[in-house]
Amino acid sequence: MGSSEKHNVADILWDGPGGELEVVHFTTSQALSELYITSAELKSAKKGISFSDMLNAEASIILKTGKHFDVDRHFSGIITRFHQQRTKHGNLPNATKESYTYEVEIRPRLWLLTKRTNTKVFQEKNAKDIVDEVLGDHGVEKKWDLRGSPKTREFCVQYNETDFNFISRLLEDEGITFFFNQKDKKVVFTNHSGGFPDCKPNPKIRYIEESGNFFGYGAYEIISDFQYHEELGTGQFTVNHYNYNTSQVKIDADKNNAELPCLSNLEQYNHRLPYKDAGEGKDYSSLHLEEEMTRIRTADGHTSARSFETGNVMEMELHFRNEFNCKWLLTSVSITAEQGNYSCYFTAYKADQVYRPERKTRKPLVQGLQTAIVTGPSGSKVYLDEMGRCKVQFHWDRTGKLNDRSSMWVRVSNGYAGKDYGVQWIPRVGHEVLVDFINSDPDLPVVVGRVYNDFNTAPLGPVNKWQNILKDIKDNHMVFDAEDGKEEVNIRAQKNMTTTVINNKSLSVGNDENISVGNNQDTTIKTNQIVSIGSNKSLEVGASFDQTVKGNKITNITGQSFTDIKGLMSTNVKSSMLTNVKGDMFITCSKSSGVFTTSNHLNWTGGSLISSSDSDHAIMASGKIMLSAAEIIQISKGSISIQGKNVKILSDEITLTTGGSEIKLNGSGITISGPTVTLKGLIKHNC
Repeated sequence: MGSSEKHNVADILWDGPGGELEVVHFTTSQALSELYITSAELKSAKKGISFSDMLNAEASIILKTGKHFDVDRHFSGIITRFHQQRTKHGNLPNATKESYTYEVEIRPRLWLLTKRTNTKVFQEKNAKDIVDEVLGDHGVEKKWDLRGSPKTREFCVQYNETDFNFISRLLEDEGITFFFNQKDKKVVFTNHSGGFPDCKPNPKIRYIEESGNFFGYGAYEIISDFQYHEELGTGQFTVNHYNYNTSQVKIDADKNNAELPCLSNLEQYNHRLPYKDAGEGKDYSSLHLEEEMTRIRTADGHTSARSFETGNVMEMELHFRNEFNCKWLLTSVSITAEQGNYSCYFTAYKADQVYRPERKTRKPLVQGLQTAIVTGPSGSKVYLDEMGRCKVQFHWDRTGKLNDRSSMWVRVSNGYAGKDYGVQWIPRVGHEVLVDFINSDPDLPVVVGRVYNDFNTAPLGPVNKWQNILKDIKDNHMVFDAEDGKEEVNIRAQKNMTTTVINNKSLSVGNDENISVGNNQDTTIKTNQIVSIGSNKSLEVGASFDQTVKGNKITNITGQSFTDIKGLMSTNVKSSMLTNVKGDMFITCSKSSGVFTTSNHLNWTGGSLISSSDSDHAIMASGKIMLSAAEIIQISKGSISIQGKNVKILSDEITLTTGGSEIKLNGSGITISGPTVTLKGLIKHNC
């Protein structure tokens, strides 16, 4: 006789919608860091319980526990599935008592997270903050019991995955497990051995090897079967990562256990974990070793104890192997119960050891490239940091504001990057860029290219199909034209252009070169300049032409030289001036010509010197005029006049000749000869 019949009470009750329902039997499966499911067969006199009243409604199956059935244990949640089953009265129309059966499935509210798939960016938050935000969207009550704080994640993407898978992988990554307090309808998160409560109301259970089904109350709550397992496992866990912010610092870390059942010569090497420094790496390697220890040392068994609940701690007594008489953390339970019968299979882990959940939830991978829009603060045109990184917003991001908070700083691939050198094309705000992901990790984006769209159109269209171009927003550009017969390279600077050549520069032009300067041109050559022109050279200056030579200037012309000056020509020589002409030299002047010197003026020639004038020829001097020659001949077609206050002629002999007359003066005397000699005036003799 079952205990419920013996005591004339029901030990399994229904607390939920649908009116008066009797629990015929129920099963439940629970495990740490997993969603439980409770299935129950219900019986009712009502034949038409509304599906809408049942689905998503909160419900609880109450299991009576304790020595006197005075403690309620709850199997609570929301109804996620409701079945209409066959009748209990065989569907006979004249049955004296009609009853109908239903089946319900009850899951935690956390199960709703499996029904929403999302892609979302989280920044500068730790796993707890992120989980809180996701749970808040679903109204899930929770409790945190952590030792220490999870690391802050600069950039964390939920990528095309369910909310549940997303938070599960974050929790597994941090070594945080969860279980349910079904009485308070809360999910509990913990990461230490003290975070698990004792089973209630009976935490201590005896080990008695008996067979058969037990109702499970009072002294009949026993562990009838218990098995403990250990297996060989990996003894060393090494993690490694590259942090480009500290690129010269090694941040690999390891943790090992040299004691059985671990073998220290066996290593698991993980280089796909994005972490910041060696300290975080050490935490990861320790977590992975603790996870391995959790996996390779387990226990399982069978019990009639109604107090066994996943995430709770029981203490076993009376086992023949004394080391097993200790506290055990229940890692899973599988319960089958009906009125009068109860059975529970369980798995357990020693409660004094740290439990770590298995890292079984795979992080989604990004397959292939994606495009995104470059973002920045409101009103900014260019937004970058000292590494040339940019911010982007992906097209799937529904919460981003297209600003400087749309993403973390994302590195930009430019094809060539060294220390203070390389290629750098800065993505501007609004550009569409191609984004790849390191190791296909959605948390590790990198810009690898740019693409045009209908708004940001290409600078060259089909008409310019032979051209290639490098052009910025200000129309600084380089155009490469590859059309047959029109090949050309066109370089344009929107404003200034600066070219610096540290050593030599060679420029070779196969045909013509045209240089047009809209304003001034300055050329500075610190040493020598050699200009070689194979044929003619023409130089045209629209206004003045100034030329300064601080040293010597030599002009060497193999042929003729012509200078045509329409205005005044002035030559200023601060020292001596020498003009050397190997052939003839002629100066032609349409008007007056003059030579002015503040000192002496010398005309010297190796041959004859001829001075000729078509009009008057005057020689004037403020001082003396001296003519010195081997012989001086003055010839005039007209008169010759000599005028002065005194006229003095010094010579060994002076001869004045005209016609047949002559006057000769020498040291011997004066001789006057001619056909007639006429003397007028007073003649004074002094002898």
